[in-house]
Amino acid sequence: MSDQQHEQGDGLSADALEVLGHEEIARGHARLAQAKRIRADESAGVNDTLIDKDNCKALRLTPRSFEDNAHRGAFPAFKSGGRLVAYRADVDRWIRSRKVTVRSALPLEDDVGEAYESTIDRMRGGAR
Repeated sequence: MSDQQHEQGDGLSADALEVLGHEEIARGHARLAQAKRIRADESAGVNDTLIDKDNCKALRLTPRSFEDNAHRGAFPAFKSGGRLVAYRADVDRWIRSRKVTVRSALPLEDDVGEAYESTIDRMRGGAR
């Protein structure tokens, strides 16, 4: 490969390199904007607050759960003054990531009649 081809990006035309350059710049701007949004969210409230086993109850965590999950690496934590602490933003992010949707154990309305009839049949000794 000639030096000229190497300078042009391994055989890519100058126009192609310009497009790729613009795409890379756009991705960089998007990453920067995302980082700024995250930083703004974290500095907007009490997210710089340090949480330890004594004040983790405000986040509905038991001291044991806080310490166990910090040691497991569920969220970043460190020692400060001999206490295990974590930034509230990190703990909040971990809590939000663990949210689940609970499904109802009751049958759907359409299934209620069928379930009732099936139960009655079983009680009478028949199979359905």
